[in-house]
Amino acid sequence: MKSLRTLSLSKLCLWLAALLFLTGVSTVCKSKKAEKAEAMAPTEMAATADPMSGIRAILGEAKEDYPGVQDIEQTGSEMTIYYRFIPKDTNTFQEELGEDLAPKLRKIYETDKAVDVIRFDVSVPFSEETGDTGFKHRLSFTMTRKIFIETDWTGLLSRDLLKIVQDLRAEE
Repeated sequence: MKSLRTLSLSKLCLWLAALLFLTGVSTVCKSKKAEKAEAMAPTEMAATADPMSGIRAILGEAKEDYPGVQDIEQTGSEMTIYYRFIPKDTNTFQEELGEDLAPKLRKIYETDKAVDVIRFDVSVPFSEETGDTGFKHRLSFTMTRKIFIETDWTGLLSRDLLKIVQDLRAEE
């Protein structure tokens, strides 16, 4: 009689072990599905996010005392970037701007193959008669992928950037 009870008890334990195993596998599968759903959710959100966020991340956002993008307009493969720049010295403005923008332009053209023409409209700070500080248009230029490809970027000094761009217009 004891052996029959032992046998029944063994079968019961075996069934309980199998049930626990299946429950564990089911829980693991459900958690993997949840992980996949979470992993896919940011991708879907990124697809609907601002398409210019990559450009903004490279150039930075304009702040009171920090250079960066104020606005971007895009038409096909061409874009106009309204950029705020704060030079340390007005006598070396163009060299400083080149040092700031050259590595950023290089990164844009290397990472975003859809960008062909970038027009920059650069504003700098000025003091108004009332003593307040504002920003005014100071310079504009165009950079193209063709110029980027033809330029030996390893030999280009940042201060030479404005010597290779197109349609350079400076206002005083």
